[in-house]
Amino acid sequence: MTQAPGSGYPPAGWAGLVEILPKPETPVFKRGPGKQSIIFGSEVMNRQIVVFLLADQEYGVDIGRVYEIIRYDKPVRLPRMQASVEGVIHLREHIIPVVDLGARLDLAPSAADPGADAGRIVIVDAQGLMVGLKVEAVREVRNLAGDSVKPPPAGTGYPPGGGEGYVEGIALADGRLIIMLDVGKLFSRGEAAALALNTGGEVAAVV
Repeated sequence: MTQAPGSGYPPAGWAGLVEILPKPETPVFKRGPGKQSIIFGSEVMNRQIVVFLLADQEYGVDIGRVYEIIRYDKPVRLPRMQASVEGVIHLREHIIPVVDLGARLDLAPSAADPGADAGRIVIVDAQGLMVGLKVEAVREVRNLAGDSVKPPPAGTGYPPGGGEGYVEGIALADGRLIIMLDVGKLFSRGEAAALALNTGGEVAAVV
């Protein structure tokens, strides 16, 4: 896989993340190297997360997994794609599959309309493959203390057909619950390989 060039993390609490972008292909930020991990029951350094909305609930992913965020534009549908895959987009020499994350997690749409222009595509690193996650709205980039994240309840966070749990934990932030997702576990090895086949990409080792 050819990675998008990184320019480091954005400043903490960067408000420009949720502003309307002038062009869909203009990135809000590019991914920095590596990621920070949650270690339950141990003291860990603070981390930054991207918070977005799905089905009236806030979800978060580690900013180290995010390449960039763009305004939603309808993808091109290819034959025989998985049901939750909306299609592909062309982004600076990359053909990227776009997955409806709400459909992937079997969630109903939000009761409240987030607005016609609120939809975003969060480009992430999923098992070494660049994948776009369609979300209803992006809320913020925020710092998160390591001890504010609790393990998920037993038996939650498993994709259809089994596999490792993709719910990394539940974050407590200003009285809000943010469901933390591990995007590296959103897709099984076979699903990631199928996405790569449709886009000409390669699947790296699971990280």
